[in-house]
Amino acid sequence: MTSLDSSPDLVNDMRDLKARISQIERAQLGLANAKISASANAAWVEATLQSGFGYVAGYPVSYYGDSFNRVFVRGRVVVPGTAVLGIYQTIFTLPAGYRPPYAVQFPGSRVSRILTTGEFQVTANAGETIFIDSFSWRTV
Repeated sequence: MTSLDSSPDLVNDMRDLKARISQIERAQLGLANAKISASANAAWVEATLQSGFGYVAGYPVSYYGDSFNRVFVRGRVVVPGTAVLGIYQTIFTLPAGYRPPYAVQFPGSRVSRILTTGEFQVTANAGETIFIDSFSWRTV
């Protein structure tokens, strides 16, 4: 391709090549038939908070699972006034199918763990706002 007139063809060829490589990589990982779910189009499910935890306007606590068995959680909560730092409290419980196969801990964050029972737990000070964005795990 020596002419600038063929640049759209080059772009299309590169897209095709990228798609073919992506298919080969997915096949090697055993994911040939898996469908990719774009997070922008994923169906987020709003969690039901345990008594005492409060919502932060504009940041609902929600979760979704993609076609690769990865679960994502996002949102903000206000910890109840009865909370004591060092004692775990359950913010919400994930339904079956979204739970990790083993307890997951997030070091350095107030959200301390997610149990195999689906309990999403925190240890924090009373009235503290907790950010639970960017947490994810595999269910299998």
